[in-house]
Amino acid sequence: MNKSILPQSSIILVILSLASGIRLLAEILLARNLPLESFGLYGLIITVVGIIQVYLANGIRVTLLRHLPIIFNESKASQFFQLIRKAFLFFVLLLITLGLLIYFSYGNIDSKTYIKIKPYLLIIFIISCLTSVLYALSDVFRSVGRIEKSTFFREFTSYLIFLIFLIVLLFFNLLSLNWILIIFSFSLFISIIWGISTFRKLNLSQLQHNNTDIGRIFTSRKLIFFWFSAELLGLFWAIRERVSIFYVSEYLTPENMAIIYVMLRACFPLYLIKNSFNSIISPVIATLFYEKKEKELNKKYQELTQLQFIYIFPVLSVLCLFGTDIIQFFLGDEYLIDSEVLAILLWLVSSSIIIGPSSVAFQMVGKPKIESFFIALSLIIIIPFNIIAIQKYGLLGIVVGVYGIILFIDILKLFYLRLKFSINSFSRVVLVKIFVLMLTLIIITLFQPFNQFINLLAVICFFMVLFMQNFSSYINEKTSN
Repeated sequence: MNKSILPQSSIILVILSLASGIRLLAEILLARNLPLESFGLYGLIITVVGIIQVYLANGIRVTLLRHLPIIFNESKASQFFQLIRKAFLFFVLLLITLGLLIYFSYGNIDSKTYIKIKPYLLIIFIISCLTSVLYALSDVFRSVGRIEKSTFFREFTSYLIFLIFLIVLLFFNLLSLNWILIIFSFSLFISIIWGISTFRKLNLSQLQHNNTDIGRIFTSRKLIFFWFSAELLGLFWAIRERVSIFYVSEYLTPENMAIIYVMLRACFPLYLIKNSFNSIISPVIATLFYEKKEKELNKKYQELTQLQFIYIFPVLSVLCLFGTDIIQFFLGDEYLIDSEVLAILLWLVSSSIIIGPSSVAFQMVGKPKIESFFIALSLIIIIPFNIIAIQKYGLLGIVVGVYGIILFIDILKLFYLRLKFSINSFSRVVLVKIFVLMLTLIIITLFQPFNQFINLLAVICFFMVLFMQNFSSYINEKTSN
Protein backbone atom coordinates (compact mmCIF):
# COMPACT_ATOMS: atom_id res chain seq x y z
CA MET A 1 0.00 0.00 0.00
CA ASN A 2 2.97 2.33 0.50
CA LYS A 3 4.28 2.09 -3.05
CA SER A 4 4.33 5.20 -5.18
CA ILE A 5 1.31 5.76 -7.38
CA LEU A 6 3.38 6.65 -10.47
CA PRO A 7 5.15 3.29 -11.09
CA GLN A 8 2.08 1.25 -10.16
CA SER A 9 -0.23 3.30 -12.37
CA SER A 10 2.29 3.14 -15.23
CA ILE A 11 2.36 -0.67 -15.13
CA ILE A 12 -1.42 -0.83 -15.01
CA LEU A 13 -1.69 1.73 -17.81
CA VAL A 14 0.49 -0.47 -20.02
CA ILE A 15 -1.76 -3.49 -19.34
CA LEU A 16 -4.88 -1.40 -19.93
CA SER A 17 -3.42 0.02 -23.15
CA LEU A 18 -2.79 -3.47 -24.50
CA ALA A 19 -6.28 -4.51 -23.41
CA SER A 20 -7.86 -1.46 -25.04
CA GLY A 21 -5.92 -2.17 -28.25
CA ILE A 22 -7.35 -5.71 -28.32
CA ARG A 23 -10.82 -4.39 -27.50
CA LEU A 24 -10.54 -1.74 -30.22
CA LEU A 25 -9.45 -4.32 -32.77
CA ALA A 26 -12.41 -6.55 -31.86
CA GLU A 27 -14.88 -3.67 -32.20
CA ILE A 28 -13.33 -2.55 -35.49
CA LEU A 29 -13.89 -6.08 -36.83
CA LEU A 30 -17.48 -5.97 -35.57
CA ALA A 31 -18.17 -2.49 -37.00
CA ARG A 32 -16.75 -3.38 -40.41
CA ASN A 33 -18.40 -6.80 -40.72
CA LEU A 34 -21.82 -6.20 -39.15
CA PRO A 35 -24.57 -4.07 -40.69
CA LEU A 36 -24.78 -0.66 -39.06
CA GLU A 37 -28.15 -1.59 -37.54
CA SER A 38 -26.74 -4.79 -35.95
CA PHE A 39 -23.73 -2.94 -34.55
CA GLY A 40 -26.08 -0.37 -33.02
CA LEU A 41 -28.09 -3.19 -31.43
CA TYR A 42 -24.83 -4.67 -30.10
CA GLY A 43 -24.04 -1.31 -28.48
CA LEU A 44 -27.52 -1.18 -26.95
CA ILE A 45 -27.12 -4.71 -25.52
CA ILE A 46 -23.75 -3.77 -23.98
CA THR A 47 -25.47 -0.77 -22.37
CA VAL A 48 -28.17 -3.03 -20.91
CA VAL A 49 -25.48 -5.41 -19.60
CA GLY A 50 -23.84 -2.43 -17.90
CA ILE A 51 -27.11 -1.51 -16.16
CA ILE A 52 -27.78 -5.07 -14.95
CA GLN A 53 -24.16 -5.54 -13.85
CA VAL A 54 -24.41 -2.47 -11.62
CA TYR A 55 -27.55 -3.90 -9.96
CA LEU A 56 -25.91 -7.29 -9.40
CA ALA A 57 -22.42 -6.27 -8.34
CA ASN A 58 -21.99 -2.62 -7.39
CA GLY A 59 -22.98 -2.92 -3.73
CA ILE A 60 -20.92 -6.11 -3.34
CA ARG A 61 -17.86 -4.64 -5.09
CA VAL A 62 -17.84 -1.41 -3.09
CA THR A 63 -18.28 -3.39 0.15
CA LEU A 64 -15.36 -5.66 -0.73
CA LEU A 65 -13.11 -2.76 -1.75
CA ARG A 66 -13.97 -0.79 1.39
CA HIS A 67 -13.44 -3.63 3.90
CA LEU A 68 -11.17 -6.33 2.45
CA PRO A 69 -7.98 -4.18 2.35
CA ILE A 70 -8.44 -3.30 6.03
CA ILE A 71 -9.09 -6.92 7.03
CA PHE A 72 -6.13 -8.05 4.90
CA ASN A 73 -3.77 -5.53 6.55
CA GLU A 74 -4.95 -6.73 9.96
CA SER A 75 -4.19 -10.37 8.94
CA LYS A 76 -7.71 -11.55 9.79
CA ALA A 77 -7.78 -14.63 7.55
CA SER A 78 -11.10 -16.16 8.59
CA GLN A 79 -12.89 -12.78 8.39
CA PHE A 80 -11.36 -12.17 4.96
CA PHE A 81 -12.79 -15.34 3.43
CA GLN A 82 -16.01 -15.07 5.43
CA LEU A 83 -16.69 -11.68 3.87
CA ILE A 84 -16.14 -13.16 0.40
CA ARG A 85 -18.60 -15.97 1.19
CA LYS A 86 -21.20 -13.45 2.41
CA ALA A 87 -20.70 -11.42 -0.74
CA PHE A 88 -21.30 -14.53 -2.85
CA LEU A 89 -24.51 -15.27 -0.92
CA PHE A 90 -25.80 -11.74 -1.54
CA PHE A 91 -24.93 -12.12 -5.22
CA VAL A 92 -26.93 -15.37 -5.52
CA LEU A 93 -29.96 -13.72 -3.86
CA LEU A 94 -29.77 -10.75 -6.24
CA LEU A 95 -29.38 -13.11 -9.18
CA ILE A 96 -32.51 -15.05 -8.22
CA THR A 97 -34.45 -11.80 -7.77
CA LEU A 98 -33.36 -10.53 -11.19
CA GLY A 99 -34.19 -13.86 -12.84
CA LEU A 100 -37.71 -13.81 -11.40
CA LEU A 101 -38.16 -10.18 -12.45
CA ILE A 102 -37.18 -10.95 -16.04
CA TYR A 103 -39.37 -14.08 -16.10
CA PHE A 104 -42.55 -12.37 -14.88
CA SER A 105 -42.04 -9.22 -16.97
CA TYR A 106 -41.30 -11.12 -20.19
CA GLY A 107 -43.62 -9.83 -22.88
CA ASN A 108 -45.41 -7.40 -20.54
CA ILE A 109 -43.33 -4.29 -21.23
CA ASP A 110 -44.47 -2.03 -24.06
CA SER A 111 -41.25 -0.37 -25.14
CA LYS A 112 -39.50 -0.08 -28.50
CA THR A 113 -36.13 -0.63 -26.86
CA TYR A 114 -37.38 -3.66 -24.92
CA ILE A 115 -38.77 -5.20 -28.14
CA LYS A 116 -35.35 -4.77 -29.79
CA ILE A 117 -33.49 -6.68 -27.05
CA LYS A 118 -36.24 -9.17 -26.16
CA PRO A 119 -34.83 -12.04 -28.31
CA TYR A 120 -31.49 -11.71 -26.47
CA LEU A 121 -32.72 -11.50 -22.85
CA LEU A 122 -31.32 -14.90 -21.78
CA ILE A 123 -27.83 -14.28 -23.13
CA ILE A 124 -27.92 -10.72 -21.69
CA PHE A 125 -28.73 -12.23 -18.29
CA ILE A 126 -25.82 -14.70 -18.58
CA ILE A 127 -23.31 -12.06 -19.73
CA SER A 128 -24.39 -9.70 -16.92
CA CYS A 129 -23.92 -12.46 -14.34
CA LEU A 130 -20.47 -13.43 -15.64
CA THR A 131 -19.35 -9.79 -15.92
CA SER A 132 -20.39 -9.15 -12.31
CA VAL A 133 -18.43 -12.17 -11.05
CA LEU A 134 -15.33 -11.19 -13.04
CA TYR A 135 -15.43 -7.60 -11.75
CA ALA A 136 -15.87 -8.74 -8.14
CA LEU A 137 -12.99 -11.20 -8.55
CA SER A 138 -10.75 -8.41 -9.86
CA ASP A 139 -11.65 -6.33 -6.79
CA VAL A 140 -10.50 -9.16 -4.51
CA PHE A 141 -7.13 -9.07 -6.28
CA ARG A 142 -7.01 -5.28 -5.76
CA SER A 143 -7.78 -5.69 -2.06
CA VAL A 144 -4.71 -7.87 -1.48
CA GLY A 145 -2.38 -5.55 -3.39
CA ARG A 146 -2.28 -7.54 -6.66
CA ILE A 147 -3.37 -4.57 -8.75
CA GLU A 148 -1.73 -5.80 -11.97
CA LYS A 149 -3.52 -9.16 -11.76
CA SER A 150 -6.80 -7.38 -11.08
CA THR A 151 -6.37 -5.33 -14.26
CA PHE A 152 -5.13 -8.32 -16.24
CA PHE A 153 -8.17 -10.49 -15.53
CA ARG A 154 -10.79 -7.75 -15.67
CA GLU A 155 -9.66 -5.96 -18.82
CA PHE A 156 -7.20 -8.14 -20.74
CA THR A 157 -8.03 -11.86 -20.68
CA SER A 158 -11.71 -11.75 -21.62
CA TYR A 159 -11.15 -9.47 -24.62
CA LEU A 160 -8.12 -11.44 -25.81
CA ILE A 161 -10.14 -14.68 -25.73
CA PHE A 162 -13.10 -12.87 -27.33
CA LEU A 163 -10.88 -11.61 -30.16
CA ILE A 164 -9.58 -15.12 -30.83
CA PHE A 165 -13.13 -16.52 -30.96
CA LEU A 166 -14.21 -13.61 -33.18
CA ILE A 167 -11.46 -14.31 -35.71
CA VAL A 168 -12.59 -17.98 -35.79
CA LEU A 169 -16.17 -16.86 -36.53
CA LEU A 170 -14.96 -14.63 -39.35
CA PHE A 171 -12.81 -17.44 -40.76
CA PHE A 172 -15.79 -19.82 -40.94
CA ASN A 173 -18.18 -17.02 -42.05
CA LEU A 174 -20.44 -17.51 -39.00
CA LEU A 175 -20.55 -13.91 -37.83
CA SER A 176 -23.95 -12.95 -36.41
CA LEU A 177 -25.12 -11.09 -33.34
CA ASN A 178 -26.18 -14.32 -31.61
CA TRP A 179 -22.78 -15.95 -32.09
CA ILE A 180 -21.00 -12.77 -30.99
CA LEU A 181 -22.89 -12.73 -27.69
CA ILE A 182 -22.28 -16.46 -27.15
CA ILE A 183 -18.51 -16.23 -27.63
CA PHE A 184 -18.46 -13.12 -25.42
CA SER A 185 -20.07 -15.09 -22.58
CA PHE A 186 -17.59 -17.98 -23.06
CA SER A 187 -14.69 -15.48 -22.93
CA LEU A 188 -15.93 -14.15 -19.59
CA PHE A 189 -16.40 -17.69 -18.21
CA ILE A 190 -12.86 -18.77 -19.16
CA SER A 191 -11.44 -15.57 -17.61
CA ILE A 192 -13.28 -16.26 -14.33
CA ILE A 193 -11.97 -19.84 -14.11
CA TRP A 194 -8.45 -18.64 -14.91
CA GLY A 195 -8.69 -15.85 -12.30
CA ILE A 196 -9.95 -18.16 -9.51
CA SER A 197 -7.18 -20.65 -10.28
CA THR A 198 -4.58 -17.86 -10.10
CA PHE A 199 -5.94 -16.51 -6.81
CA ARG A 200 -5.75 -19.96 -5.20
CA LYS A 201 -2.05 -20.11 -6.11
CA LEU A 202 -1.17 -16.71 -4.60
CA ASN A 203 1.25 -16.65 -1.69
CA LEU A 204 -0.74 -14.48 0.72
CA SER A 205 1.53 -14.63 3.75
CA GLN A 206 -0.62 -12.14 5.69
CA LEU A 207 -3.51 -14.59 5.60
CA GLN A 208 -1.50 -17.64 6.63
CA HIS A 209 -0.86 -16.60 10.22
CA ASN A 210 -4.13 -16.88 12.08
CA ASN A 211 -2.86 -16.35 15.65
CA THR A 212 -4.11 -12.77 15.64
CA ASP A 213 -7.41 -13.63 13.98
CA ILE A 214 -9.54 -12.71 16.96
CA GLY A 215 -11.94 -9.81 17.37
CA ARG A 216 -14.32 -8.83 14.59
CA ILE A 217 -13.36 -5.66 12.77
CA PHE A 218 -16.74 -5.16 11.08
CA THR A 219 -20.05 -6.50 12.36
CA SER A 220 -22.53 -8.16 9.98
CA ARG A 221 -25.00 -5.35 10.66
CA LYS A 222 -22.51 -2.68 9.58
CA LEU A 223 -21.58 -4.68 6.48
CA ILE A 224 -25.22 -5.13 5.45
CA PHE A 225 -25.97 -1.43 6.00
CA PHE A 226 -22.91 -0.41 4.00
CA TRP A 227 -23.80 -2.88 1.23
CA PHE A 228 -27.36 -1.51 1.04
CA SER A 229 -26.06 2.08 0.81
CA ALA A 230 -23.56 1.11 -1.89
CA GLU A 231 -26.20 -0.86 -3.81
CA LEU A 232 -28.54 2.12 -3.73
CA LEU A 233 -25.67 4.29 -4.93
CA GLY A 234 -25.02 1.89 -7.81
CA LEU A 235 -28.64 1.95 -8.89
CA PHE A 236 -28.68 5.76 -8.84
CA TRP A 237 -25.47 5.78 -10.87
CA ALA A 238 -26.85 3.32 -13.43
CA ILE A 239 -30.03 5.35 -13.83
CA ARG A 240 -28.01 8.52 -14.29
CA GLU A 241 -25.36 7.35 -16.74
CA ARG A 242 -26.78 4.22 -18.40
CA VAL A 243 -30.57 4.46 -18.25
CA SER A 244 -30.29 7.99 -19.66
CA ILE A 245 -28.81 6.50 -22.84
CA PHE A 246 -31.31 3.64 -22.67
CA TYR A 247 -34.12 6.21 -22.53
CA VAL A 248 -32.67 8.08 -25.50
CA SER A 249 -32.78 4.90 -27.61
CA GLU A 250 -36.59 5.14 -27.64
CA TYR A 251 -36.30 8.16 -29.93
CA LEU A 252 -33.37 7.08 -32.10
CA THR A 253 -32.85 4.67 -34.96
CA PRO A 254 -30.40 1.76 -34.52
CA GLU A 255 -28.02 3.66 -36.83
CA ASN A 256 -28.01 6.68 -34.51
CA MET A 257 -27.55 4.36 -31.53
CA ALA A 258 -24.44 3.05 -33.27
CA ILE A 259 -23.16 6.63 -33.59
CA ILE A 260 -23.74 7.28 -29.86
CA TYR A 261 -22.04 4.00 -28.98
CA VAL A 262 -19.00 4.95 -31.08
CA MET A 263 -18.85 8.43 -29.53
CA LEU A 264 -18.86 6.97 -26.04
CA ARG A 265 -16.20 4.47 -27.12
CA ALA A 266 -14.06 7.45 -28.18
CA CYS A 267 -13.94 8.39 -24.49
CA PHE A 268 -12.49 4.98 -23.63
CA PRO A 269 -8.80 6.11 -23.57
CA LEU A 270 -9.76 8.73 -20.96
CA TYR A 271 -11.54 6.15 -18.79
CA LEU A 272 -8.53 3.89 -19.31
CA ILE A 273 -6.24 6.39 -17.59
CA LYS A 274 -8.83 7.02 -14.88
CA ASN A 275 -9.13 3.31 -14.11
CA SER A 276 -5.36 2.85 -13.94
CA PHE A 277 -5.18 5.37 -11.08
CA ASN A 278 -8.44 4.39 -9.38
CA SER A 279 -7.31 0.76 -9.20
CA ILE A 280 -4.54 1.89 -6.87
CA ILE A 281 -6.10 4.74 -4.94
CA SER A 282 -9.31 3.03 -3.72
CA PRO A 283 -7.65 0.54 -1.30
CA VAL A 284 -5.16 3.25 -0.28
CA ILE A 285 -7.96 5.66 0.69
CA ALA A 286 -9.83 2.95 2.60
CA THR A 287 -6.75 1.91 4.60
CA LEU A 288 -5.36 5.41 5.33
CA PHE A 289 -8.78 6.76 6.37
CA TYR A 290 -9.30 3.76 8.68
CA GLU A 291 -5.85 4.39 10.20
CA LYS A 292 -6.67 8.13 10.52
CA LYS A 293 -3.61 9.23 8.53
CA GLU A 294 -5.27 12.32 7.08
CA LYS A 295 -2.12 14.13 5.87
CA GLU A 296 -0.79 11.09 4.04
CA LEU A 297 -4.25 10.46 2.55
CA ASN A 298 -4.48 14.03 1.25
CA LYS A 299 -0.95 13.81 -0.19
CA LYS A 300 -1.73 10.56 -2.03
CA TYR A 301 -4.99 12.01 -3.35
CA GLN A 302 -3.28 15.11 -4.75
CA GLU A 303 -0.54 12.95 -6.22
CA LEU A 304 -3.22 10.94 -8.02
CA THR A 305 -5.17 13.88 -9.46
CA GLN A 306 -2.12 15.80 -10.68
CA LEU A 307 -0.50 12.80 -12.36
CA GLN A 308 -3.85 11.83 -13.83
CA PHE A 309 -4.16 15.24 -15.49
CA ILE A 310 -0.61 15.01 -16.90
CA TYR A 311 -1.53 11.67 -18.48
CA ILE A 312 -4.98 12.73 -19.71
CA PHE A 313 -4.42 16.14 -21.29
CA PRO A 314 -2.22 15.08 -24.27
CA VAL A 315 -4.62 12.22 -25.05
CA LEU A 316 -7.61 14.56 -24.78
CA SER A 317 -5.94 17.08 -27.11
CA VAL A 318 -5.41 14.47 -29.84
CA LEU A 319 -8.96 13.12 -29.50
CA CYS A 320 -10.57 16.58 -29.59
CA LEU A 321 -8.66 17.69 -32.68
CA PHE A 322 -8.50 14.41 -34.62
CA GLY A 323 -11.29 12.28 -33.09
CA THR A 324 -13.64 12.18 -36.08
CA ASP A 325 -10.76 11.45 -38.48
CA ILE A 326 -9.56 8.58 -36.30
CA ILE A 327 -13.08 7.08 -36.07
CA GLN A 328 -13.64 7.21 -39.84
CA PHE A 329 -10.17 5.79 -40.52
CA PHE A 330 -10.84 2.71 -38.36
CA LEU A 331 -14.59 2.21 -38.80
CA GLY A 332 -15.34 3.58 -42.25
CA ASP A 333 -17.02 6.60 -43.84
CA GLU A 334 -20.53 5.50 -42.83
CA TYR A 335 -19.77 6.60 -39.25
CA LEU A 336 -20.27 10.34 -39.79
CA ILE A 337 -19.93 12.15 -36.48
CA ASP A 338 -20.23 15.86 -35.73
CA SER A 339 -16.72 16.90 -34.66
CA GLU A 340 -17.97 19.69 -32.38
CA VAL A 341 -20.39 17.42 -30.51
CA LEU A 342 -17.68 14.79 -30.08
CA ALA A 343 -15.21 17.41 -28.81
CA ILE A 344 -17.73 18.73 -26.27
CA LEU A 345 -18.43 15.17 -25.06
CA LEU A 346 -14.70 14.43 -24.68
CA TRP A 347 -14.10 17.73 -22.88
CA LEU A 348 -16.97 17.21 -20.42
CA VAL A 349 -16.01 13.60 -19.65
CA SER A 350 -12.33 14.44 -19.16
CA SER A 351 -13.17 17.43 -16.94
CA SER A 352 -15.19 15.14 -14.63
CA ILE A 353 -12.27 12.70 -14.48
CA ILE A 354 -9.67 15.42 -13.88
CA ILE A 355 -11.58 16.85 -10.91
CA GLY A 356 -10.67 13.67 -9.04
CA PRO A 357 -12.23 10.35 -7.99
CA SER A 358 -14.72 11.88 -5.58
CA SER A 359 -17.08 8.91 -5.96
CA VAL A 360 -14.28 6.52 -4.96
CA ALA A 361 -13.35 8.80 -2.05
CA PHE A 362 -16.90 8.90 -0.63
CA GLN A 363 -17.23 5.13 -0.84
CA MET A 364 -13.80 4.34 0.58
CA VAL A 365 -14.26 6.63 3.60
CA GLY A 366 -17.47 4.74 4.31
CA LYS A 367 -19.92 7.44 3.14
CA PRO A 368 -21.71 6.08 0.07
CA LYS A 369 -24.89 7.82 1.26
CA ILE A 370 -23.32 11.19 0.45
CA GLU A 371 -22.47 10.03 -3.05
CA SER A 372 -26.05 8.72 -3.41
CA PHE A 373 -27.37 12.17 -2.48
CA PHE A 374 -25.29 13.88 -5.18
CA ILE A 375 -26.30 11.33 -7.82
CA ALA A 376 -29.97 11.68 -6.84
CA LEU A 377 -29.55 15.45 -7.18
CA SER A 378 -28.10 15.02 -10.68
CA LEU A 379 -31.03 12.76 -11.61
CA ILE A 380 -33.52 15.43 -10.54
CA ILE A 381 -31.80 17.80 -13.00
CA ILE A 382 -30.94 15.37 -15.82
CA ILE A 383 -34.31 13.71 -16.41
CA PRO A 384 -36.45 16.85 -17.05
CA PHE A 385 -33.58 18.54 -18.89
CA ASN A 386 -33.21 15.55 -21.23
CA ILE A 387 -36.92 15.46 -22.04
CA ILE A 388 -36.55 18.95 -23.53
CA ALA A 389 -32.95 18.90 -24.81
CA ILE A 390 -32.97 15.55 -26.64
CA GLN A 391 -35.92 16.38 -28.85
CA LYS A 392 -34.75 19.93 -29.55
CA TYR A 393 -30.97 19.55 -29.91
CA GLY A 394 -30.47 15.85 -30.75
CA LEU A 395 -27.03 14.44 -29.98
CA LEU A 396 -25.80 17.74 -28.54
CA GLY A 397 -28.75 17.69 -26.14
CA ILE A 398 -27.81 14.18 -25.02
CA VAL A 399 -24.19 15.17 -24.42
CA VAL A 400 -24.89 18.36 -22.48
CA GLY A 401 -28.00 16.97 -20.79
CA VAL A 402 -26.14 14.02 -19.28
CA TYR A 403 -22.42 14.76 -19.09
CA GLY A 404 -22.60 18.52 -18.60
CA ILE A 405 -24.82 18.07 -15.56
CA ILE A 406 -22.56 15.27 -14.28
CA LEU A 407 -19.61 17.68 -14.46
CA PHE A 408 -21.57 20.31 -12.51
CA ILE A 409 -22.38 17.77 -9.76
CA ASP A 410 -18.74 16.60 -9.69
CA ILE A 411 -17.65 20.19 -9.03
CA LEU A 412 -20.05 20.32 -6.07
CA LYS A 413 -18.59 17.04 -4.77
CA LEU A 414 -15.08 18.48 -5.11
CA PHE A 415 -15.96 21.34 -2.74
CA TYR A 416 -17.80 19.03 -0.33
CA LEU A 417 -14.78 16.72 -0.03
CA ARG A 418 -12.57 19.73 0.60
CA LEU A 419 -14.80 21.22 3.32
CA LYS A 420 -16.01 18.06 5.08
CA PHE A 421 -13.02 15.67 4.86
CA SER A 422 -10.15 18.10 4.05
CA ILE A 423 -9.39 16.07 0.90
CA ASN A 424 -8.08 18.43 -1.76
CA SER A 425 -7.65 17.47 -5.40
CA PHE A 426 -5.29 20.33 -6.27
CA SER A 427 -3.50 23.32 -4.87
CA ARG A 428 -4.86 26.67 -6.07
CA VAL A 429 -1.91 27.21 -8.44
CA VAL A 430 -2.36 23.84 -10.13
CA LEU A 431 -6.13 24.34 -10.34
CA VAL A 432 -5.67 27.68 -12.16
CA LYS A 433 -3.22 26.06 -14.61
CA ILE A 434 -5.67 23.24 -15.36
CA PHE A 435 -8.56 25.67 -15.85
CA VAL A 436 -6.56 27.80 -18.31
CA LEU A 437 -5.39 24.75 -20.28
CA MET A 438 -8.83 23.16 -20.52
CA LEU A 439 -10.43 26.46 -21.57
CA THR A 440 -7.71 27.00 -24.21
CA LEU A 441 -8.20 23.50 -25.61
CA ILE A 442 -11.98 23.73 -26.05
CA ILE A 443 -11.73 27.21 -27.66
CA ILE A 444 -9.08 26.04 -30.14
CA THR A 445 -11.04 22.86 -30.89
CA LEU A 446 -14.33 24.64 -31.59
CA PHE A 447 -12.95 27.61 -33.55
CA GLN A 448 -9.95 25.92 -35.26
CA PRO A 449 -7.82 29.11 -35.72
CA PHE A 450 -5.03 27.23 -37.55
CA ASN A 451 -4.31 23.93 -39.20
CA GLN A 452 -5.17 20.90 -36.99
CA PHE A 453 -1.51 19.93 -36.53
CA ILE A 454 -0.52 23.50 -35.64
CA ASN A 455 -3.42 23.68 -33.18
CA LEU A 456 -2.25 20.45 -31.53
CA LEU A 457 1.36 21.64 -31.39
CA ALA A 458 0.31 24.95 -29.81
CA VAL A 459 -1.81 23.24 -27.14
CA ILE A 460 0.88 20.68 -26.25
CA CYS A 461 3.61 23.35 -26.05
CA PHE A 462 1.42 25.44 -23.75
CA PHE A 463 0.81 22.35 -21.63
CA MET A 464 4.55 21.60 -21.39
CA VAL A 465 5.36 25.16 -20.37
CA LEU A 466 2.84 25.05 -17.52
CA PHE A 467 3.21 21.48 -16.30
CA MET A 468 6.47 19.83 -17.25
CA GLN A 469 8.30 21.55 -14.42
CA ASN A 470 5.85 20.02 -11.93
CA PHE A 471 6.24 16.60 -13.49
CA SER A 472 10.06 16.78 -13.61
CA SER A 473 10.32 17.87 -9.98
CA TYR A 474 8.00 15.04 -8.97
CA ILE A 475 10.13 12.47 -10.85
CA ASN A 476 13.32 13.83 -9.29
CA GLU A 477 11.80 13.65 -5.82
CA LYS A 478 10.79 10.01 -6.27
CA THR A 479 14.17 9.11 -7.80
CA SER A 480 16.11 10.68 -4.94
CA ASN A 481 13.95 8.84 -2.42
